Parts: sequence; C-alpha cells; structure tokens
Amino acid sequence: MGDFQTIINTASGAVLAGTLSGPLKSLENIWYGSIGYRFDLFAKKRKIQMEQDLEDYKNEIANEIIKIPQDNITDPKLSIVGPALEASKYYIDESILRKMFARLIASSMDKNCVTDVHPAFVEFIKQMTSTDAQVLSEIHSNKNSIAIIKYREQVTKTKYKDYLTEIPATEDSQNKYKEHSSAIINLARLGLIRYTYKEQLSGFDYDKIFQNSKSYKEAYHQARSRRLDVNRKLDILEKVAKNSGIPYTPSFTKVDNIDISLIKGLATVTPLGIDFIKACF
Repeated sequence: MGDFQTIINTASGAVLAGTLSGPLKSLENIWYGSIGYRFDLFAKKRKIQMEQDLEDYKNEIANEIIKIPQDNITDPKLSIVGPALEASKYYIDESILRKMFARLIASSMDKNCVTDVHPAFVEFIKQMTSTDAQVLSEIHSNKNSIAIIKYREQVTKTKYKDYLTEIPATEDSQNKYKEHSSAIINLARLGLIRYTYKEQLSGFDYDKIFQNSKSYKEAYHQARSRRLDVNRKLDILEKVAKNSGIPYTPSFTKVDNIDISLIKGLATVTPLGIDFIKACF
C-alpha cells in the first residue's frame, strides 16, 4: 500500500511534491497510528496462522502415510496428488476438508486403496463444505443410511405445499436443519448419496424425532404465513365482488386449522460414496 505522498505525487504529476510533504507526513503518522498498524498486525497474524496451517497439513499427510503398511506404499499417483495439492491450498484453513485432502493423498499411495481412488474425488471435496463432510460422515457411521423428512401441508383435496425438505435425522439437525438439508441435497448432487421418499429407515421413530422439533415449528410458521397471505387476497376479492354486485361465496380457511404432515424418507450412501469415504475419511 503506497503512502499519501506517493499517491498524491502520482495523481498531481509531482506538482505538490514539496509543498505538502510536512502535512502529508503528519497525516501518514496519524493514519498508521489509527488504522494502518491494525492491518499490519492482521497480516502478520494471518501469515503466522497460514504457516501453522501448512505445517499441520504436512503433518496430517505424513501421519496418514505412516498408517499404510510399508509393503503397500507406492509412488504418489500424479493425477490425484497434483490436483489435490493444487486445490487444497484454498482450503488450508478448514481443518475438516484439509484432512480429507491429506487422507486422499495418502490413499493414492496405498496399493490397497489406489484402485478405489478416482480423480473426481478432488472435485468432490472442492464442492463440499465442512457441514457436508460432517453429514456424510454421520450417515456412514449410521450404517450408510439415515432418515430424512419433509413437511407437507395439504392445501386442498388435490394440492399440497412442501416446506423444509430433505431434513436429515443428524445429531445436530435440531439447530442446523437448514444447513443439514443443504448438505443432503449437495451430497446427492455429487452422487455420493441418494435419497427417496418411497422408502423409510426401518425401526426409526420419525414422529418422536421430528414432531414438535424446531424444523417442524419453522414449517408451521411458513405455512401460517402463506395462509394469512392467501386469506388477505381472498378478502380483497370478496370486497371487490360485493362492491360490484357479483355473487361471491367466501372460501376462507381458518389460519389455525393448519395440518402439517411428515413425509418420511431415507438417504443412503451410493457405491461411489462408499469409495469416496474409504479414500477420504
């Protein structure tokens, strides 16, 4: 970052070079004392943190390699390690994703794992958040399957409205149901899991977990807001009809008469997802 003297000299063609040198020096001192040093301090702290993250990353890779039996260690697979190292520099401060890259690199050096490692795995990690990784790990630890639900309001006899879809029964879904829903959708997009509402998780009590949960209350709130908006519009139509002398039969539905159903489903890890977990977890 240039100082005020340099910036003004450049902008004015050095016309003011001598006349403002004293005041500009004073301004520069005040600038640094109030703002500049903070950014210098931040840059130094960030540099120290980056160096620590890099050191942790090297240690994580080394620790993963140590786990491989000596007879199984082979030369790094360039098509995996090259893109992994290139991509991982952007995730160096996210410990969960960084460890996944470290594990992937080590897997590419393990004769027992190398056939399961696919170059696309680098792209998968790049397109995941730490929450995505946590949700996938939890599904895997739950025998590769997890219950999911979406909330449905029956609007008419033939029409319905869904709210907060693909909510998984993860440990922290009560507080992070929106993030975990996004994780399910993204993991499915990547082909690491599949989900369906034509199957349910055997032996799982959906009602106990989801009924009256925070996500249920949020879905109810959304349904109520929608119903209020519909009723306002119907009220306007009724008034217009009466003022115009047009026969009109009100079709209001009570705001409090809202029935939210649980549509129960299941998310499972795909064969590709199992290979990915073996290589990266």
